Amino acid sequence: MNLLLTIQNAPNDNKIYSSSFQALKFEKKLIQIREESKTGLKKILIISYFAPPANFVASERISSWMKDLPKFGIYPVLLTRHWTDEQTSMDTTDVVMRYQQITGPTSQTHKIAIKKTILEKLGLTKFKYLRKTNSILVYLKLYLIPTLSFNKKFLKTAIKIIKDQNIDKVVISGTPFYSFWIGYKLKQWNSNIQWYPDYRDTWNSIPNKEKFVLIKDFFLRKIEIKKEKKWTTNANMFFTVSEDWKQSISSLIGKKGLVIMNGFDKPLDEIIPVKIPRKEKSLVITYAGTLYPSQDIFRLLDAVSELITSERMNIKVNLIGTDSIFNMKTKLLARYEKLNHAFNFSTRISKSELEIIYQSSDLLWLTSFTNIPGWYPVKLFDYASTGVPILLFPTDNGVMQEFISRTRTGFSFSDSEKLKKWIKNIYCNPQSTILDINYDELGKFQRITSIEKLAKFLNRES
Repeated sequence: MNLLLTIQNAPNDNKIYSSSFQALKFEKKLIQIREESKTGLKKILIISYFAPPANFVASERISSWMKDLPKFGIYPVLLTRHWTDEQTSMDTTDVVMRYQQITGPTSQTHKIAIKKTILEKLGLTKFKYLRKTNSILVYLKLYLIPTLSFNKKFLKTAIKIIKDQNIDKVVISGTPFYSFWIGYKLKQWNSNIQWYPDYRDTWNSIPNKEKFVLIKDFFLRKIEIKKEKKWTTNANMFFTVSEDWKQSISSLIGKKGLVIMNGFDKPLDEIIPVKIPRKEKSLVITYAGTLYPSQDIFRLLDAVSELITSERMNIKVNLIGTDSIFNMKTKLLARYEKLNHAFNFSTRISKSELEIIYQSSDLLWLTSFTNIPGWYPVKLFDYASTGVPILLFPTDNGVMQEFISRTRTGFSFSDSEKLKKWIKNIYCNPQSTILDINYDELGKFQRITSIEKLAKFLNRES
């Protein structure tokens, strides 16, 4: 009886635990408030494999967030890998420090060293078939056993950062999309964490069939879809770069989304329209970035080829950063063998070098992307901020054409004959064409506008 009485009158351990847990949670919140009060900024952890100083388009979004989020009350803490200045390859590098933390008054960056792959150590990355075989194996490893990638190091470091700095919000930017596994595991570790996958690309919601080989299309992609749905189940919301993509991603993963567009950084008063063609009897067309199989690049190049051969026109085409992926350089040189002198191929170059090429160009070329609606390529905004006319051909009959039309930053064509007639007209009339830019509309696409939207959301969700 005494034993029974003791048990009946014993304190409720669950209540004690709950009370203690609430007290601890409250104490951590107080610490967080004190820390944020020192700077007046709210700390957010951003995890992104790509980041400055690497020279990738994927780094630009993160770079602008780190620079401008503090203007709106956010102290971004970035977790990324080591990159060398202007690095243009995915290869890892030998670094002395395995871990580096850089703390400033308005941001903080944590850099982790990534080990070299076996192919890199053996110097075999130049062999195509070894690379392809290795990439399939790596692909399987990353999605089936994500802890074998950089994810394990990133997760461990993220947990330490969150503990040390009392952070409760995490944004994970993909690609690579298997980094979303980190957010999934963080939420399992601490249910109070709010995490948001950031889709710079669509992943599986709008698959571009042309970029998948047979085995990937029918087998590997099924793994991706399964993992994407699983790893985003405990996400609070997601971010992406266009309204079309928001709807398609939401349909796939069943989460609400917020559009945080890319854009340009240049002040509007520095965007000065230029008169083209710059020189008499000369035309320079520039394309910057990767050329994908999903782009119909040959329609413009065929038209240019015809104008060079039949009309004896002096047209040069710069293809910057297109010479190493999808064998595009080889394909183009073979197709236009007699016109190789008209093409200038270049590896990926720095933004400052690219700006010089833009300012010696007459047209900045864009193409549509087959079966990928709603895509605002970053170069669309980069081009628009130069004052050099954009040439969209073939047009996408969608968001790119609408952007160019609204901002009056270029010209769109769907018909080859109309394009050739237009080129012949401007070619014969140097400095006759100049943009009438709609600066009010163009200003809506400055990065700072989207960053303010992101900051307001993150502050509101406290």
